[in-house]
Amino acid sequence: MAALMLSRLAILVALLLALAGCNREPYSRSNSGFSSLDKKIFYDFRPHGQTADAEVDVATTRKILSAVFPSYLSTLRACQAGAKANAPGQIVPTLRGAAEGSFTAAGLKQTVYLIDVGECSHDPVVSTRRLVVFTAGALTANVEAPLGAGNLRTYDLNGDGKNELLLQGGHAGRGEWIEVARLVEFDKDKLATVEDFGQIYDDTCDTDDASRSISASVVYYLPPPAGQKPRFTVELYRAPCLAKGQPLQWTRVSGK
Repeated sequence: MAALMLSRLAILVALLLALAGCNREPYSRSNSGFSSLDKKIFYDFRPHGQTADAEVDVATTRKILSAVFPSYLSTLRACQAGAKANAPGQIVPTLRGAAEGSFTAAGLKQTVYLIDVGECSHDPVVSTRRLVVFTAGALTANVEAPLGAGNLRTYDLNGDGKNELLLQGGHAGRGEWIEVARLVEFDKDKLATVEDFGQIYDDTCDTDDASRSISASVVYYLPPPAGQKPRFTVELYRAPCLAKGQPLQWTRVSGK
């Protein structure tokens, strides 16, 4: 009788454990030694308006721009017209973002600035951009940036002591607003892409599309072993267009 009761008790305990775990995410480790339960949020692109221009004082702005450009203009009204717009110094640069960290080498105290060059010969929308790094007040690196919308965000995902930078940029067309993002790092005298996230935000609310909506990505990553590149995963969310000021109602539509 005692053996029968122990057997029934063991079955009951097994059933309770199974029920307790039925709603949990399956735990399976990858080759890197991490499971999907270990993933951490990298960036949530659903909240909008987070890329406002950085506020840098006038004196610092003048110092940075003068170190990067031999000559430049302070207003668009000073731009020359026609062929003269391509002459040296025919630019109206704007400092768009800044961040502290170690960018060109581990252990250095550096500041990186994102600059819109503002060529007089270009439409401001297609102005080229520069990422410049200063160490102890001296210009250390000066490279072209593929994207740029202010408020640089820094990371050290692989633990090598150097910071990566998350760049975000957008463009409009026929009422649609699209944004893309890329994680980059300095590699000697050039900029290297760590991960290209592609399109991370799409707002079609001002179009005539009957299915207009807003979609945005939430990016996760698995912490990698030291010195290795992290693995990213993306969840896509969508929200119906609502009146201005109303909170968006997001629904997850896919994940990978």
